[in-house]
Amino acid sequence: MTTPNSYAMAYNGTYNADDPLRAPWWIPGWTAQDKITILAGDTLTTGPGFPTNLAFVNVTGNYFDTNSSPLAGYVTVMMSDNITVVDNGNTFRLPRRYTGTMNNPIAFAYNNWGSERLYTRLGQLNIFLFATDQTASSSTITTDSGNAFFYFVTEHWMGGRTFHIQVPSTDANETVDINSLIVPGTIEEYKYDPVFPDGNVWTPEDDLYNTLGPYSGV
Repeated sequence: MTTPNSYAMAYNGTYNADDPLRAPWWIPGWTAQDKITILAGDTLTTGPGFPTNLAFVNVTGNYFDTNSSPLAGYVTVMMSDNITVVDNGNTFRLPRRYTGTMNNPIAFAYNNWGSERLYTRLGQLNIFLFATDQTASSSTITTDSGNAFFYFVTEHWMGGRTFHIQVPSTDANETVDINSLIVPGTIEEYKYDPVFPDGNVWTPEDDLYNTLGPYSGV
């Protein structure tokens, strides 16, 4: 009978509760030629950590119907590019990802634990976004493409929109309506699919990116 450990060494009966790492005979594919342990330094090393002076902006939006009922749903915010941030002589690499943190003390569906979904609550979107210029923090942002850094936003509901936004670091101490951040000429209708109402994640390449090209900031 084949078992998950049938190709590994059999347990030899030794006491290994105090071993620094997992005993080698439980490691699939381990052979006698492999090293059993990995040497570690005697002191812990840490990096500079994420810069504490970088600016985040509180972005809000209000969504209702004509019956005064709040809309339930979520938005997604995608970085336009990979970026490199230089702050106080340290360089930080931030690959392109979905981003945004809900400004909501209630843990239920809090960004759905990293699912990139930023939920509305009682009709209001209330999130923090990393500023797209960081000039107020005296840091620099460089995109891989050399174009301006911005975000692709998608409203995931019937009648929702897709658009670009830029988030100035000068708004770091303000609460800013998301509609005031929209780059002119980038609004398109979200292709809502009732068959997959929650799982239809729009990507920039679908519409605006191919139609208009990456926003250059000009």
